[in-house]
Amino acid sequence: MLRLSLMGACIALGAAFLCLVPQSALGAHMAVSGKADGTRVYIGFMHSKKLVYGAKLAPGLYGSHGANPIPVGKHKYHMVVTVFDTASGNRVTDAKLKARIAPLAFGAAFVDLPGTKVAGKAGYCGFFDMPPHDLYVIELRIKRPDRAGEIKMRFEHEPPD
Repeated sequence: MLRLSLMGACIALGAAFLCLVPQSALGAHMAVSGKADGTRVYIGFMHSKKLVYGAKLAPGLYGSHGANPIPVGKHKYHMVVTVFDTASGNRVTDAKLKARIAPLAFGAAFVDLPGTKVAGKAGYCGFFDMPPHDLYVIELRIKRPDRAGEIKMRFEHEPPD
């Protein structure tokens, strides 16, 4: 009897956890990571509709996205970039980032990625159109105050269907 009630409690706790996690956190898609010149980046994507949903549920958790309008569209994705110093492992919060995302055969202009905080953690983000069934080239330009030049990184990414 005790065993059954313990198992029931565990199932209830697991279900409660899944209900409490913002839907947008479950819908995030980690795309790529890489490093160059003492800098490691992690890039994640989330469909902007899921970001809108999460920001409505917990506006304080989503920083400026809880207060500012979020662009939405059928293929509009929110890209988040986190930057770390490889020597110390510390998060870099004072960099200037630019990104360009375009299908493999095409080009696009660089877009500034402003700094933001989500769940109290610093990152850089922007919104991009990425229809499925295409391979995209992601180019990052990172200017850190403690580095002489601009750090350049290039990745390939195929968004989910």
